[in-house]
Amino acid sequence: MQAPCQPGWRRRGATPLRSRRHPIPRPLPARGRGERLLVGDPCEPRRPAGHSFRMLARLKVDQRLRNRMIEAVDSLSDSEVALEGGAAHYFNSFFDFFPDHPSLPDNSALTADERRALTSVLSLMTAAAGSTPRFVTTEQLRASGWPQRVAPVARIAFDLLRERGRFSEEAEEPTPSREP
Repeated sequence: MQAPCQPGWRRRGATPLRSRRHPIPRPLPARGRGERLLVGDPCEPRRPAGHSFRMLARLKVDQRLRNRMIEAVDSLSDSEVALEGGAAHYFNSFFDFFPDHPSLPDNSALTADERRALTSVLSLMTAAAGSTPRFVTTEQLRASGWPQRVAPVARIAFDLLRERGRFSEEAEEPTPSREP
């Protein structure tokens, strides 16, 4: 007999799926990689009573994203260190965690002051990316002066984020518990 949670597994004595007493199980919304779980599927995870996984997951994602934003802004705060990886790394490491359009998405882990500071860094980085050639070299980027203009604003944002500290990566927290 096949073990539960394997393809083709069915309980002994199960009636055909298309009978009146046992209609076809309805699929749940898609879950990662296009998988669908059926209602009553023994592989379906158990949900704790009174908790919404979407709310818990959203808070944890916001906390982790804030931690990555701290790291990205810290790397920009020193213009020479930021350019060590090259011009592509300078932009890509920042835009991995920030949108490439001027508005910062909602993040429940950010305060209003942190959001304003990060928005100013984002607007400078967007302007820098727009005013430099697509395949800019490190020397061209350094000569443009953008890293030197971004660094002081990034330092202010990093200092503001560092005041509150970092959130835990494993658990949801109302306030940050770790030093940056």
